Amino acid sequence: MKRILMIVMAALMAITFSACGSDAGKAASKEDTDTQKTEAEQPASTTSDQATAKNRILVAYFSCTGNTKALAETAAGILGADLYEIRPEQPYTATDLNYNDETTRATVEQKDDSARPALADKNANIGAYDTIVLAYPIWWGQAPRIMDTFVES
Repeated sequence: MKRILMIVMAALMAITFSACGSDAGKAASKEDTDTQKTEAEQPASTTSDQATAKNRILVAYFSCTGNTKALAETAAGILGADLYEIRPEQPYTATDLNYNDETTRATVEQKDDSARPALADKNANIGAYDTIVLAYPIWWGQAPRIMDTFVES
C-alpha cells in the first residue's frame, strides 16, 4: 500500500512541476517575442531613449561561505546590475555559523527577532537605483538578521 501511495505522490508531483514550468516558460517566451517585435517596430531614436531611461539595478548580497556571492555575481551579470556586498562589522567565523551549537553567534541572533548585527559599511548608495535585488542565505528557515539591519538602514 505504501509503495502505491509513493508512486501516486511522485506522479502528482511530476505533473504539478511540469505544468507549472511549461506555463511559465510559454508566458515568458510570448512576452519576450512581443517585446522584441515592439522594439523592432520603433524608430531608432525611441529605442535609444529607452536605453537611456533604463532602470539602474543593484544586487546587494550577504555571503559568509561564498555560495551566495557566486549567485549574486551571476545575477548581476545577467541583469547588467551593480554589485554591493553587505558586510557585518564583525565578520562571521566558521564557529559562529555552527547551527548544531545553540550558543553560537548566528544561532543566538536568529532566535532574537530584535537582533540587528552592525554593518561594516553604512553608506550604500541605494537611492541611485530603481531596482534592488537582495541575495542572502537562509539561516534557520529565514533571512539572516543582518539583512534586517541592511533593509532598515
